[in-house]
Amino acid sequence: MNKLTEKLRGLRSSRHRGLGFGALTAKSVGRGSSMLIGVQGKPVAGADFVLTPKPANGIDGDTLLGVEPEELTAQSVGEAEAAGAAFVVVRPASARADAMLSENLDYALRVPDEAREETELRALATLRPTLAFGPSVSEPLTLPALIEIRRLAMLLGAPLAVGVPADADDGTLEALRDSGVVALVLQKASGKAIKTLRERIANLPERKRSAASEVDPLVPGVVGSAAAGEDEEQDFPDEPF
Repeated sequence: MNKLTEKLRGLRSSRHRGLGFGALTAKSVGRGSSMLIGVQGKPVAGADFVLTPKPANGIDGDTLLGVEPEELTAQSVGEAEAAGAAFVVVRPASARADAMLSENLDYALRVPDEAREETELRALATLRPTLAFGPSVSEPLTLPALIEIRRLAMLLGAPLAVGVPADADDGTLEALRDSGVVALVLQKASGKAIKTLRERIANLPERKRSAASEVDPLVPGVVGSAAAGEDEEQDFPDEPF
């Protein structure tokens, strides 16, 4: 199992509490870390992953390296793999087809701003990304912005990562968690800020199932199938694309 996939599978999430007109639901497995925390640029102690434009040194053993080059080629993928990267981030407009063939790395997707139509997103979903990097969110988080995040999760069928400020309020974190977001990306953060954010995530209210929350929207990759009356944990793909 590739490293990013393994880290995502290891998330302990009580999953989806009802929000609004229908509830996202999945198996409750107890309180714990329900979202990964990543940083952009330089490694920071306590981060689950760091995103850099090219392979970097000095990455802590527990922190995954993600490489996001301007143009993804077979050569840049090979260099990332040789440097110990766990995943590469694909920018569809500039990625080469032969760069998508590694079996040793996970592939994440950078959702392009111009590819937000349903047909384009469904086409991107066929790449089966391990993780999809969506838009950064600002506060206050509006309902239209949250709906757009849920729409991306539904159409891409992949767990989402979004950019947030390190001091995002608990309501924003809870709404994102309950909408298919499994990773937060911080532009600037200290080890202390990451530790505090992780503790706040762990202490968010549990997502509980109620008799009124039996309606499951079609959100592939975000919730398990409950059609047969059984809850399942999210099934992350074993292979990249």
